[in-house]
Amino acid sequence: SLTISDVSSNGIRLKELNSNALNVLTELYSVENKSIKIKNWDYLNQLISNYKNIKKDRISKNLLRKIDLLINEINPDETIELSFSHGDFTQWNMFEANNNIAIYDWELASNNNPKGFDFFHFILQNDVLVNHKSWKNIYFNIQKQAQNTFFKTVFNSNIEELNKYLKWYLLVN
Repeated sequence: SLTISDVSSNGIRLKELNSNALNVLTELYSVENKSIKIKNWDYLNQLISNYKNIKKDRISKNLLRKIDLLINEINPDETIELSFSHGDFTQWNMFEANNNIAIYDWELASNNNPKGFDFFHFILQNDVLVNHKSWKNIYFNIQKQAQNTFFKTVFNSNIEELNKYLKWYLLVN
């Protein structure tokens, strides 16, 4: 359903994922999820094809090396879980007011992203663009934020699974 209201006058932007935002992520995850073989993941196949055809002279050689490593590690017969996501779940695309989260800018919403996409996106966008944290501190924050119901529901409290889907987030994004 679509509800139009102005929450900006009484709303605040979230600096971290709180229990309300994590509940939203859990609810988004429950909208739609599916398991498919990597080789059948059309979105990833298109991204890899686009990557192979871009001019790479303006991209850091270290970044290219890391992307190539991730791509070369892909097992096409591995199964991945895709789920519905907002696609740009960040503090600048939501307000919290009266314990409710209002989310806008849904143009990147998709059911083709790896599970946990919005969870990782919020943390990385906030920690990189707003807080300018190092990777070590960002990863620490991901692990800290993962100690909640969302982590239990989506990743079965399994840190290896969280790391696997963090890798997929980084590769897709």
